[in-house]
Amino acid sequence: MRQNPSFAMTDVAEIRRLIERNPWTTLVSQTDDGLVASHYAVLLDEDRDDLTIVGHVGRPDDLIHGLGQRELLVVVQGPHGYVSPGWYGGGTAVPTWNFVSAHLSGVPEILSAEENGRVLDRLVRHFETRLPAAAADVGAAERHRVHRAPRAGDGRLPADPDPCGGQAQAQSEQAGGGRGDHHRRAVR
Repeated sequence: MRQNPSFAMTDVAEIRRLIERNPWTTLVSQTDDGLVASHYAVLLDEDRDDLTIVGHVGRPDDLIHGLGQRELLVVVQGPHGYVSPGWYGGGTAVPTWNFVSAHLSGVPEILSAEENGRVLDRLVRHFETRLPAAAADVGAAERHRVHRAPRAGDGRLPADPDPCGGQAQAQSEQAGGGRGDHHRRAVR
């Protein structure tokens, strides 16, 4: 992501809020065959107060991305929209795009079977409880877990604040001429 220090997003709580409200992410890795991208839901690690995320990845993507073996980029895309130069009124203006996103990177930790089950249960509960009571089936994770292979790609990507540099960053592009909020986060 292009760095523009004009508007640094330094509040970890705000970046966590972005991830909480926009859990559908893009995972990108460099493989021997080139770049690979996949899309998965993630949640913040409830045992930490930094930017560590947890999630479940299906076996094909686990193998393609080489989880636990190489660096992975996770892109969190928040709200976004076009900003017309006509909205500025007077003076020279250019069109821009208003957006908020976070880029997290690091080598994912593969979870133990016990942690794996807890993460899958938590993912299912998180999304099922948003549904009407008749549709919600919070027992689905337990039934699904019984039929899973021991290593199906559940993992944790730890990321901690490091304003001096790092491998992950958050950006909030604001209307008003394309100025951006950028901040880096380091991965442990």
